[in-house]
Amino acid sequence: MEENVVCEEECVMSHKVYMTEQRFLSLLHYGISPKHNDAASLSSLSDEDWRGCMQQAGQQSVLGLCLDALDKLKSNGAMPPRNVLIKWIGSVVTLEKEYERQKVFIKELASFFSKHGLKMVVMKGYGLSKLYHIPKHRGNCDLDVYFCGKGQYADELIKGEGH
Repeated sequence: MEENVVCEEECVMSHKVYMTEQRFLSLLHYGISPKHNDAASLSSLSDEDWRGCMQQAGQQSVLGLCLDALDKLKSNGAMPPRNVLIKWIGSVVTLEKEYERQKVFIKELASFFSKHGLKMVVMKGYGLSKLYHIPKHRGNCDLDVYFCGKGQYADELIKGEGH
């Protein structure tokens, strides 16, 4: 009998996780695609659902993109509770500040390498952010660069600077 109860609890939890992931994906799709209009599926989210969506967005580094969806959703009345929204906005403001700091750093780094005759190509994260509606809403944790076959020389330059 106890095994059945445990199994039922696991099934319920598994279903909740699945539903949270589906709602999160719908929210993300809504934020990314200007044509996506599935506000109805997001209008009946509970406070717990919204917290789950925010948690998923944080884990996937797409808090900003999902906040863009919330901005579109407010006309439909589909919004998270105030305390979740405030935390979400605070996280995105931090993300935007980090993006601006990274932008300055990339310019300084590119200038440094340019003075030494190297062309630096920014890859992935920051480079891809330029394709988004609001670039600073795409989280960037690290910086990937390519030096057109001269990576070893670039490494030597950085080591020579004491970095």
